[in-house]
Amino acid sequence: MTKRRWFAAGIVTLFPLVAAAAVPATFDAAVQELGRYWLADNAGVGLTIAVYDDGQKHFYNLGTSRQDGNRLPTKDTVYEIGSVAKTMAGQLLARALGGQALNEEERRLYESHPEVAGKLLGTIPRLEAVAAMVAGQMQVPSRDLASGNPATWEPEKIGAAILWAAVQFDRHVSQGRIPEQAAQLVNQAAPGLPPAMTQAMVKALSDDSGLVMSRSVTMRDLEIGMTIEADVMSQRGARLVPRGTEVTSTVLERLRAVAGGIGLVEPIRVSVKVLD
Repeated sequence: MTKRRWFAAGIVTLFPLVAAAAVPATFDAAVQELGRYWLADNAGVGLTIAVYDDGQKHFYNLGTSRQDGNRLPTKDTVYEIGSVAKTMAGQLLARALGGQALNEEERRLYESHPEVAGKLLGTIPRLEAVAAMVAGQMQVPSRDLASGNPATWEPEKIGAAILWAAVQFDRHVSQGRIPEQAAQLVNQAAPGLPPAMTQAMVKALSDDSGLVMSRSVTMRDLEIGMTIEADVMSQRGARLVPRGTEVTSTVLERLRAVAGGIGLVEPIRVSVKVLD
């Protein structure tokens, strides 16, 4: 059976290899040589290659952990993986905030990202307070967060509370709630949160030229004034309403008639302007 070895040089790339094709010592030498060529060709500083083979992990470290340094990187060295990281992180955050199910590993990564970011920021001089804010953003603000004289409030805790509230507010809005409802739910979840925080979030959206949100609705929830974002199809595959169509009384009546007959594909993707 063909086995697979996984190489990771800051990111994990999959290469199919036949396990019996190389003696371990020869394979080790080949990986080391591959790493040295990569460093030379790409003006690299340091490189860690991870190989996962038949349940076993092997690490190969080359170069240095920093420019003008002489310390070899390790399997625990943190690498910046650039645009690939943005894509991976963006997809994970979108799924998490959109309420989609995450597997155990994805959930662990999502819940640990504030701690990881806080540690990275904490190594930068004069950013210790910012690091504490970022690291604490997953914690529900305490009831006594903003009690007493504002001059005595702890900036790190207030900053973390703002980040927490912003994430929760965005989650509710992205799920189809209007900003006022989102703010109410955030305040209910954290009674100690100063109302001014969520009021500012609502105002930020209200000051825009208009908030248009996308959502999926059933035929029963379809309303006049919504805009169809994806073709509405019948159960037999016929296109009933093209994307970009505004729902009028005529469109609504037609869709209701089809839904009561051959049926249509639900949910229906629409956009709704919730603020003028």
